[in-house]
Amino acid sequence: MRTVVLCATLGALTVPSSVGAQSLPLTESDALSRLSPHSPRVRAIRNAVDVARADVLAAGRWPNPRLTFDRESVAGVTESTWMIAQPLPTGGTCSFRLSRCTIWYIGSR
Repeated sequence: MRTVVLCATLGALTVPSSVGAQSLPLTESDALSRLSPHSPRVRAIRNAVDVARADVLAAGRWPNPRLTFDRESVAGVTESTWMIAQPLPTGGTCSFRLSRCTIWYIGSR
């Protein structure tokens, strides 16, 4: 039994792997048909460009404000407080984000 398994293994290893495989040349028209506008790869590339464009737009805008509601009740007295906070970008962080996203967008096109 071991001899049969050994002979079959050696026979499988000695047969060239390219016996059944054929290499077909890829023409320009075949390559273009594979990259049709409906191809998932082309759609993924376009979506990546759209995401980079949206990042550039978002980087140039102010951060979102925060709305906070606080309610305290001590000794029967209830006090409600509303607060709106707007972070102010300082230290060049806004221009840094905008330049970083613009470079990313230019590189993805």
